[in-house]
Amino acid sequence: MKKFKILSLLMVLISAISFTSCDTEPIDSALNNTGGTGNTGGPASFKVNFGGNTYVANNPQAMIMSGSITIAGVRGTGGESVNLVIPATTVGTYTNALMTYNTGSTTNLGQYANINPAMPQMPNGSVKITNIDTVNKKISGTFSFTGYWSEASANLPSLAFTDGTFTNIPYTGTVGPTPEVPVQQYSAKIDGTTIDYSDDITVASSGGFMVILGLTDAPDSMN
Repeated sequence: MKKFKILSLLMVLISAISFTSCDTEPIDSALNNTGGTGNTGGPASFKVNFGGNTYVANNPQAMIMSGSITIAGVRGTGGESVNLVIPATTVGTYTNALMTYNTGSTTNLGQYANINPAMPQMPNGSVKITNIDTVNKKISGTFSFTGYWSEASANLPSLAFTDGTFTNIPYTGTVGPTPEVPVQQYSAKIDGTTIDYSDDITVASSGGFMVILGLTDAPDSMN
């Protein structure tokens, strides 16, 4: 089973993604085979409970690219957002998604993520994609996770994100076969050990940023 190896730089870039709408070509009806249904109707909605309050995004958007779905529930104009990156483009339940909460602070680049520093290869929580409407280009589902602050030295407690829902979120990009990524090697040195992430590479770009997500087969001890 493949596990995430998350670098702090990756988490900063994920929170910095901004989405812009663009004109797209009509989708071939042959691609409308995601397991969901079309014509769901209703306004876009993205919300999740944490810290005793309900977070409601006022500008939720999504992007499908390179075999992954990225959903950003943005609130306000200060950069606050809850972000989901799912390494799939079909209806289903996924336990290997990357989920983060960016507080929007201009003085602290840290953020909550579903990565326990004590077990960095095992992201927690799950995302369930319940519908991908390829006719109207909207996506819906649910999610939950436990977030850990990215700066371990701050010694902050974990934060539970519960009852998360995203409904009729507009997306850019197209649903289709995952393209081949011509990467011969992608590795990084962590705690003095070089780890090869070339098993599976996902690349996405938006708003002037590029995000590279590398997966590696977990060692037998992690299975």
